[in-house]
Amino acid sequence: MPTCFQPTYLLPPHNNSTFSFEVVQILEAINDFYSSIRLHVFYSLTLMSFVLNFAILIVLSHKQMRKLGVNVMMMSIAFCDFGCALFAGIHLVLEHIGRRLEYVNCMYVRFSMSIEESWHFAIFLVIYDYLTIGFHSSSIFLGVGMALCRIMSLNLSNKNR
Repeated sequence: MPTCFQPTYLLPPHNNSTFSFEVVQILEAINDFYSSIRLHVFYSLTLMSFVLNFAILIVLSHKQMRKLGVNVMMMSIAFCDFGCALFAGIHLVLEHIGRRLEYVNCMYVRFSMSIEESWHFAIFLVIYDYLTIGFHSSSIFLGVGMALCRIMSLNLSNKNR
């Protein structure tokens, strides 16, 4: 995949110090390396999130595990993360597999897509954005709520000593 060159200045222009030049070279080397593996990292993290959250849901959905409130909250967090991974996987499938993509001017352009197909894909992207933001924010909210419950229970147990 070609890398997208965008002329940006990491440091102010006309800064000719040796240290600044070395920092820019290091940052550009990191950017070049990550650009080459970015999609592979995204694919593997999405697949790993999907599989692991599915396993957590299976384990925590047993009747014995649902008796504790902490396990129910952890199951809810795993469900929200599973939803994020599921929709990211659907997006990956629709975006990168089975579609003819061309890389032009630092963007993927779909030449073989009709107006109706592009409209459907735009609607899917809007729904995808809303659902992933909803799942992700719910997961964070549940994690904070679980931490708050834990802090309250620890404070209550310290008062009873």
